[in-house]
Amino acid sequence: MRKTIFLILACTLLSFGVNYYLWKAEQFRRNINNGFLRIYRIPIATQANKIDLKYTSFYIAGITNDTVFFGNSEAPTYLLKSNLELKDTVSQNIKIITREKIAWQSMKVRVEYPNYYITEGVTPINYYGKFPNLEPKRIEIGNRRFDKPIVISPTSVVFRTPDTKLKQNILMKVKFNNDSTGIKKNILMAQGDGYFSTDGALIFDEKTQKIVYLYYYRNTFSVLDTNLNLILDGHTVDTISKVKLSLHYISSLKTTKFDSPPLGVNSQGSIYNNQLFVLSKLRADNENKQMFSENFVIDVYALSNGSYNYSIYLPKLGHKKISNFKVYNNFIYAIYDTVIYKFIYVSTQLK
Repeated sequence: MRKTIFLILACTLLSFGVNYYLWKAEQFRRNINNGFLRIYRIPIATQANKIDLKYTSFYIAGITNDTVFFGNSEAPTYLLKSNLELKDTVSQNIKIITREKIAWQSMKVRVEYPNYYITEGVTPINYYGKFPNLEPKRIEIGNRRFDKPIVISPTSVVFRTPDTKLKQNILMKVKFNNDSTGIKKNILMAQGDGYFSTDGALIFDEKTQKIVYLYYYRNTFSVLDTNLNLILDGHTVDTISKVKLSLHYISSLKTTKFDSPPLGVNSQGSIYNNQLFVLSKLRADNENKQMFSENFVIDVYALSNGSYNYSIYLPKLGHKKISNFKVYNNFIYAIYDTVIYKFIYVSTQLK
């Protein structure tokens, strides 16, 4: 009788223990949403100043030691500039006189002072100028369609372009005025579909002469030299190594579209002081849900070895999204809707 009671009691306790373990495991699984942790060694970046640009079409075209330049996607020949304190603005109009068809909405201005470049990869048509002259000259870089151009020197540009033979996006370096000796290529890392899975941001740091391709839908960025040779493949702090896309082909339109919104990992990036700043879309396991809902997260990586250093919070100001940001010195310039904000943070290189 005692053995029976003991056996029943033991089975009851064992059953309770197993159920408790399974319950705790489920709670742990629910709390570990994305399987990674963040390091916060600095507080939320402090807002220093702001200017209302009035239109959502402005983007940061370049920053020098005393000036922030803004381009406008709706008015591509209109250039706005401000001092670094965002206290004064001056507008300029670039003069392009042509009878050729131009995809004006695709045209972007990039300032590498004293030079500026106007690129449009649809037709394509491109121009080069040097301040204070606002009448740029036409430059040739071939007939290949492209996007995400970055000017890496006064004589060459790197852009992303579709390769119809490989059926995927590639990076290409081309010298101006159709100098075929300068052509270099880098094949992006496709996972399934060669176009959607390789979508990302192309970033250049003039000081270190490093190019970064930051993938949108996975935890990967590639660091390249100016000839598109791979220096290293780095990984963002999250664990999403495989692209999660659901696509379907519409034969009547001869195009491929998303079945549902893709899982975004990285939004955009900026390089400064040999560090890569990445605007992330994912919450870490040690991150307070309310803090994450009230702030944007920028993760910082060392370009010397690809290691993760730390993270920065930028406040979410209402329901506004960050359309564009650049890091310069100990400041982050970020455009929220129509307003450009200047934030102060303390730069820390840990590795």
